[in-house]
Amino acid sequence: MEPHIIPEHRQSIIARFAMLTRHTTISLLMIGAGLLIALVVVLLDGGTPSAYAHFAYAPTIIAAFRFRALGGLICGFLGGLVVGPFAAWLLSGLDTFVLEQYISWGVRTTWIAIVGFTLGALFTYVRKQSDVLDWYRHTDSGTGIPNLPGVRKQVTAMIADHNATSFGRQDLMVTALKITNYGHLVLTFGYEDLDAVIKDLGSRIRNGISERAVVGRTGTDELLIVDPIAIDTPAARHTRNIEEQLQTTLQLGDMQVYVDVVMGVARAPMTTNAPEKLFVQASAAACRARDSGMRMAFYNERQERHRKDGMHLLGEIPRALEAGEISLVYQPKLDLRSGKFVGVEALARWQHPQRGDISPALFVPLIENTGIIDAFTKFVLHAAITQSVQWQHDDDQPSIAVNMSTRNLTGDSLLQYVEDLLSRTGLPASALELEITETALVDMQDPHHLNLLAGLRDIGVRIAIDDFGTGYASLSYIRDLPVDILKLDKSFISSALTIPRERKMLKRMIQLAKDLDLEVVGEGIEDRQTLGLLNELGCDLAQGFYISRPLPASAVSAVLTRPWSSDEAGSLTPRPTDTTDTPPTRKTRRRQQSNVAAPERRR
Repeated sequence: MEPHIIPEHRQSIIARFAMLTRHTTISLLMIGAGLLIALVVVLLDGGTPSAYAHFAYAPTIIAAFRFRALGGLICGFLGGLVVGPFAAWLLSGLDTFVLEQYISWGVRTTWIAIVGFTLGALFTYVRKQSDVLDWYRHTDSGTGIPNLPGVRKQVTAMIADHNATSFGRQDLMVTALKITNYGHLVLTFGYEDLDAVIKDLGSRIRNGISERAVVGRTGTDELLIVDPIAIDTPAARHTRNIEEQLQTTLQLGDMQVYVDVVMGVARAPMTTNAPEKLFVQASAAACRARDSGMRMAFYNERQERHRKDGMHLLGEIPRALEAGEISLVYQPKLDLRSGKFVGVEALARWQHPQRGDISPALFVPLIENTGIIDAFTKFVLHAAITQSVQWQHDDDQPSIAVNMSTRNLTGDSLLQYVEDLLSRTGLPASALELEITETALVDMQDPHHLNLLAGLRDIGVRIAIDDFGTGYASLSYIRDLPVDILKLDKSFISSALTIPRERKMLKRMIQLAKDLDLEVVGEGIEDRQTLGLLNELGCDLAQGFYISRPLPASAVSAVLTRPWSSDEAGSLTPRPTDTTDTPPTRKTRRRQQSNVAAPERRR
């Protein structure tokens, strides 16, 4: 059954009624309690005559609630004056001295006035506290501008006013501003001073676009701007007005502060009954702009569905690992010097029970950005190393390459896990290659990451730079890193076939890598010409669909035990290798060290 949606104008009426109820409920309860107490007192004090005599309490309490302390005082005094003579007669009798009646009159008048003043002051205090609570509920305490409930409240009222009047057809334009350098600003200025900067930014935007616009702070690093605009107003014009307010720096004392902001925009007709959905859409667009390096992004429903689908997949990955839905395939690597397969790269595949095969391009990037990457990498390492040991033939152990992320390097668990796994399986450390992308390596700022890579190399594991040519690393930068293998990206290789200048750069890159004792691997080889070019330029190894597609574990053993056919290679012929006068490379030295150390680990 579809949920019942209350129309927006009725939502506004209900909201206003709820506001009235919240402000008055406590006061009305206090009135009732006061009347009840008064009734009990007068009944105990003198029965029905006393109740008549104290009739002035009722209007006094009501006046105190309506007109606060002054109204309660005046009403109590007047009520005492009017009812006083009758109270004295009813309670004291006619035979009482006149002086006593006047004294009773004065005392009761004073008492009723005091009660009225006290109740009025109490009602005033309750209302003020209710207003304070309402302010905290709808206002960001650090900046004084509306928070998310405050924005929601104002926008709901805005839509209700639009529907009740004739402003013409309008759209609701929602713009989310994400402060991308928020963390650096907090470290520099602190939260309190940064709140003042954000308040100034919100005021500047509010004053620069529209008097009807609502500007609120919906997150620590996010501002939300909601503005009604004409239906034929281009969104670019509206965002341009906001950008103009963001171009100048903000002032903090005697310092100027630059706030780096990205924008996300969502738009819907003013008659929408789900304004908060627009808030989420604008925020999602701002996150996409930030993650993709853009200054602004409009909400895209197709991309948002893709993002939600990714979140659903991410939530299923722990279950998929336990259920055995994620398995490995292996892509062989060809040694261009000998024409033989010398190793494989482990690649993950996901066989989903409902969706079927899921591309690793969908789920692997999701895993790399979360803490699941640790469990996932250990799963791949265990499966790949355990399988690789079974492929050993005539004391020749093929290498096994496994991809890893910089998040795997945040602690020491990976190093210990690899050591224990190699010891249990007996795989020589030199047969294990751990690959990290060039982009991740360049962005690696924490010295602990590099120390962990060096620790892995110290036990004999070989480190490879994957996708080289897609980032900004240079060989002079790589020279000082703990790496052994350079894997050239497909995009870096393919252009060398047709562009002479690119060909010369590729040749020089391969030669420089060899001068640094790095083994060079060409990736993404999909045709004979590319393979022949790499062979001609002196590349060591190659892999790609033209050489072999990824294979299940059961098919790898047969491939590793036979040389690659010269018919498959086309013009490729093994290059003669004469190493009699060649000094040992990093690879040779590490294999020698690892072969010596392997028996010790196995013991």
